[in-house]
Amino acid sequence: MNNRIKLTCIKATPNKWVCRAEHKDSDTPVTFRSPFTNNQEGRLRWYLEKYATKDPFAGSKASGVAASIKQYAHDLFEQLQSIVELWGLQNTKEPLDLHVQGTEDDLSIHKLHWEALEHPSLPVKFCVTRVSTPVSANELSGREAWKQANETRRLLFVTSRIVDPSNPEDFISTRLVLKPVLDSIASMSKSNIDQPKHVNIDIVRPGTFTALKEALNNGRDRYDIVHFDVHGQIKDDKATLLFMSDIDRTMYNPVDATDVAHELRAAGVDTVILNSCNSANATTRVTANLAITLLQSGISSVLGMSYQLHINAATIFMLAFYRAFLVEGHSMEASANGARRALRSKQQREARFQYRVDVEDWLVPVLYRLQDRSQDVRNDNKTTIAYIDDLNLSEIMTFTEGQKNEDERRLFGRESSVLDIENQLLASKGVLLLEGSLGCGKTSLILDSID
Repeated sequence: MNNRIKLTCIKATPNKWVCRAEHKDSDTPVTFRSPFTNNQEGRLRWYLEKYATKDPFAGSKASGVAASIKQYAHDLFEQLQSIVELWGLQNTKEPLDLHVQGTEDDLSIHKLHWEALEHPSLPVKFCVTRVSTPVSANELSGREAWKQANETRRLLFVTSRIVDPSNPEDFISTRLVLKPVLDSIASMSKSNIDQPKHVNIDIVRPGTFTALKEALNNGRDRYDIVHFDVHGQIKDDKATLLFMSDIDRTMYNPVDATDVAHELRAAGVDTVILNSCNSANATTRVTANLAITLLQSGISSVLGMSYQLHINAATIFMLAFYRAFLVEGHSMEASANGARRALRSKQQREARFQYRVDVEDWLVPVLYRLQDRSQDVRNDNKTTIAYIDDLNLSEIMTFTEGQKNEDERRLFGRESSVLDIENQLLASKGVLLLEGSLGCGKTSLILDSID
């Protein structure tokens, strides 16, 4: 692409990264330093993960962090500005396609918040993708790139969430992420795209590791995308995914990310979507970065979360991403960039005590690609700016509000009961007796479960 800049880290120290910047046939060295101190990084984590959910009245502190995000973006851009001007890219109307590649170690350049360069106050627009060192050619053999001619794609949605009896209010409804995905796909029939594509979706719920393996090896065509709506966990400095136990559906079974990647790679899966919190956290040990672990095991593209993402934000992001990627046919890079723009356009998050606060959490979702797959071959001529600004932003926001109103008509706080019913049905081979006094809501609960 004519607007592509590639940064490759060639030397790293705890707070300094020397890179080789490349554009077309030209290259030049450039050095980056983190705009944040350790204390500022801590305040950023508080803002993204605890402001809305734990401390919504700390508005003054939150405003300071939000201002620091803007300053971070400008400080990082200043370090990049010289090469942008060197190659005459400062006046380009289309976003610059910035690919950042670093060594996968504990001094990785991915510790920097590169997505901050998509801040709207900057004079140049960017579309940021993180690139990882490729695995061996043997591990990628037999892979197929996305093809425009392929009109049918297969998506596997894996959800594994259980209710913690000590904290039932922390239970995250599967519906909040799954329904936007389903509705995005359903909207394809109303799309005005010249060549509408079809998506077949299968759902693994409750999500055990055994059920995942069975779905991946069901003898049908391979899945193009696997979406994990599960919790992630760091165990012995290694990334794991928490699947539901085969034996006790009230317990988790942590599975090493490399074992998950082995099953995905064997089944020919190229793309993984993770709405697991901290699934792409680059501020800790590199072995604890779930996205990097999957890439190094042979997965070509991984979309993950660098921090905990508020459920309101996850719903908006996934709706916008899938609309862009599957319905509108944009590339992975453009779709992730567009979905972050949607988050910036709707920053209000539900907080404690029926309160609402604005949170700039749009830089949390990050996209990683393998080096030799960092160019998405399909629909590369489409731009994210047109998609978000001119086409569907208002529609996405209207749809999101409609989803909120629809959810408000549902039974409040019964998602855990719905999950219990599902688990009991699976355990009892499809037979369940629901008992309760007259008028307690048995029929309403069953109808809500069916929906």
